[in-house]
Amino acid sequence: MSRKHVLVVDASPSMRAVVRIGLEEFGFEVHECTELNMANQLITELEPEAMVVGLNLPPEDVASIVGEWRGGLSRQVLVVALVEGETLPDTTPPGIRWLLKPFGLTSLLAALYQSLGIRMA
Repeated sequence: MSRKHVLVVDASPSMRAVVRIGLEEFGFEVHECTELNMANQLITELEPEAMVVGLNLPPEDVASIVGEWRGGLSRQVLVVALVEGETLPDTTPPGIRWLLKPFGLTSLLAALYQSLGIRMA
C-alpha cells in the first residue's frame, strides 16, 4: 500500500499518540495537531486522504467544521470522528464515519481501510 496521509486532530496528547502509533504500525503517515486553526493550515498543506478528529464537540459541530475543511480541498477526504457518549449520532453526513470513545484500533483501521479502498492483509 502506498502510504496514506492521516491528520489527527485532538487536544489530548495521549489520544494522538495512541492513534499515531497504531496507524504508523500499519503503514500510514500520521500528522498531528491540537486545534482547529492548526488543522485548517495543515489540511491545505498536506491534503491528507483521511482525518481522525476527536475534538469533544457535538456531532453537528463536527459535521459543520468538516464541511468547511472540505471546501478548500481538491478531493474528498474521509473523516473519522471520535465521539464521546453512549450512542452514535442519528445522521451521518457523507464522508464522515463516527466511532465512539473509547474505541479499538481495529475499529479505526476497519473504517479507514473500508473507506479508502485498502485491502486488508
